[in-house]
Amino acid sequence: MDVQPGQTALDVGCGPGTDLPTLAGRVGVSGTVIGVDRDPAMLAEARRRTSDLPAVQIREADAHALPVEPGTVDRARIDRVLMHVTEPTSVLA
Repeated sequence: MDVQPGQTALDVGCGPGTDLPTLAGRVGVSGTVIGVDRDPAMLAEARRRTSDLPAVQIREADAHALPVEPGTVDRARIDRVLMHVTEPTSVLA
């Protein structure tokens, strides 16, 4: 993904937040990591795992309606999510 310091990275379907600390390390103190998931239990675990990482924001949302404005994310990842959504092409768009 070539995540750089100061960038905003989005993890769609972040689940329990496994990859969020690594992304936070890459964006550094001047960057932002946004983890999005629709499962409240997964979000609670992601919040627990990243509670000491101020660069990380956890947001509850469906992949079809991401809570980010167009053009505000530098890097995005999605892993093992598209098979679970009704319209994969619209999620990628």
